[in-house]
Order: sequence, then structure tokens, then C-alpha cells
Amino acid sequence: MGEEPRVVKILVTGPYSSGKSTVVSKLCKDAVSIDALQTTVGFDFGSRYEEVNFLDLKIFGTPGQERFKFLQEILAKGSAGILLVVDSTSPENVDLAKNILVRIRKELSKKVPVVILANKQDLVGALSPEQVRKRMGVSRNVPVIGTVAPESIGLKEAITTLIKLMLKAEKQ
Repeated sequence: MGEEPRVVKILVTGPYSSGKSTVVSKLCKDAVSIDALQTTVGFDFGSRYEEVNFLDLKIFGTPGQERFKFLQEILAKGSAGILLVVDSTSPENVDLAKNILVRIRKELSKKVPVVILANKQDLVGALSPEQVRKRMGVSRNVPVIGTVAPESIGLKEAITTLIKLMLKAEKQ
């Protein structure tokens, strides 16, 4: 009998309307969402099996509204990695994402890796991943990947990058 895959929790978070639910649904075939009036009010959840690393990823997406920041903090606990989704067409959204990152970091070890998804790269006026990095003030150690979530563009790169960073952090 084969070894059981290791269960690992991933947090998908970011401001309202950045594309978190779409990211979870595109990464996970079995994604479910607790929403009302087309917005997440509970959380999104899905599983993804990574054969190469023998991981069973449990992916939790948070609501983005400020009034649900307590849920972001609760869902962050126990996460091995974070995908921070940003609407790169909105400088205000990028600023909110920076605040979320600061708040989530307080809940987690500094070792927990973060990958930022500069989402909506297909839309007019989108900040480049490098512009998102500068606006958020994050170091080059934090990958910022351009994505178009509805078309799954950049999502495989983002989750693969996060897994590599998580495995590296485990060894430290």
C-alpha cells in the first residue's frame, strides 16, 4: 500500500473583487463557495492533489471585505503558504492588499511563503507585476506573478512557485 499524501493548507486571500473565488475554482475541480449576492461571505474551499510532491492541498479562500477581516485571520492560522490576489487594475485594491498582508503576517510565522498574484492582467490599465511589487513595497524574495484567473493564465506558475517555496521553508 502506498503512502498517504501529506495534507497542506493554502490560504487564498486579498481585497474584495480581486478574483480570489475564481482562483480557488480554477485551481480546484471540487471548489465550493459560501456566498450571497455574488460575493463571498464565508469562505471558498477546494482540494488539489499535487502528484509530483505528493501533497493534498486544502485551499481556503477568504472574503475580501474589511468587515470580514476576522475571518481572514482565522483562516490564516495553520496555513503553509499564501496566495495573495490583487486586482492590478485598481491602485486602491493594491493598497488594501498590502494592509491584508501585514495583518495576515501577524498571524503566521515569517517563514510562511507568500506569492502575490497581480490579477486581471488582460484589462486596460493593469499595473505590471513589477509595479504591483513597488506599490506594495515587498522585497524581491516575494514572487509577484501576472495572472488572468478566469482563463487560468499564470495560476499553475503561482501554485508551483508557492509549493517550491513551502518545501524550501520546511527545510530551514
